[in-house]
Amino acid sequence: MKIKNEIDLKFKGHFWIDEFNDLQKRANKRKEELNKELSKKDGEQEDILHYLEFKKCDAIITSKLVKKLKEVRKERRLIKEELEAVQRITQGINERKEKNRNYKFRTNVIMEVLEGYINNNGDE
Repeated sequence: MKIKNEIDLKFKGHFWIDEFNDLQKRANKRKEELNKELSKKDGEQEDILHYLEFKKCDAIITSKLVKKLKEVRKERRLIKEELEAVQRITQGINERKEKNRNYKFRTNVIMEVLEGYINNNGDE
């Protein structure tokens, strides 16, 4: 005889596993996109700085380049902030996988259920 709650719990379990896997895929994909965007902004920044370093610039050109540099820096900051958030998600996923190997029991439920088995077989 099947209990209705067991079916519901199984369905919910699959739902959360699918959600977790989807989040991991989206975070990894977004991380790649953000790294490309960050690289592009780094290149733009370097181009502006090298132009200022090696070319003669009047006040108007210098002003336009500095204005563009500020814009690039603001965009770069937004990318870095989002990248940091995404990296926290992906690092958290990797840390959880490693932590599960060294799980420490917080209650005595396992000991209560397996008390006779563990004591008779010497497994602790």
